[in-house]
Amino acid sequence: WSDKGRALKNHTRPGDTYVAAAIGALGYYSCPSVAHCLTIYDRNGLVNREVAEQPWSGELRSPGHDKVVDRSFFYDKKPTLLDSKVLTQFRLAAQVRLALLEMEAEAVRERYYPEIFEIRPHPVSGMNRYLLMLKRAQTKQESVTKWAEFEQWNATIKSGRKSEDEAEDVTLEE
Repeated sequence: WSDKGRALKNHTRPGDTYVAAAIGALGYYSCPSVAHCLTIYDRNGLVNREVAEQPWSGELRSPGHDKVVDRSFFYDKKPTLLDSKVLTQFRLAAQVRLALLEMEAEAVRERYYPEIFEIRPHPVSGMNRYLLMLKRAQTKQESVTKWAEFEQWNATIKSGRKSEDEAEDVTLEE
């Protein structure tokens, strides 16, 4: 979570909003200054009253995480980032596929698109890492265009047309 927070700090802008379930380290490390903190919508309700007021399901989870809502709970707030994952270069295409499934990409495809950035290598293994984010589109056409760009990049990774070293340099930054 701290690595994700640091990566978000470097790839978000003041005013960006983010939906997350575990907000502690993520919130702490993504906030370089008060002027540049992400606004985090908390799926567990620790800092969002409207979630905390939801009925408890009866499922015991870790303390402070007994309630949880789906990301779609916050659609009306139009979050800038719906989710993010830190991935490594090892089996990158498979990690991207699994991350998008976890991020409910198909359900949000018209509203959000994936964007990937290379981030600092892992401090111990030295393995290259990436930040994959689901970012809010301004229009449906922007989402369609960005998904097409991402799918082209992902197909290149999957097909092996590029070596791992060449694939590391590909990003979809705006």
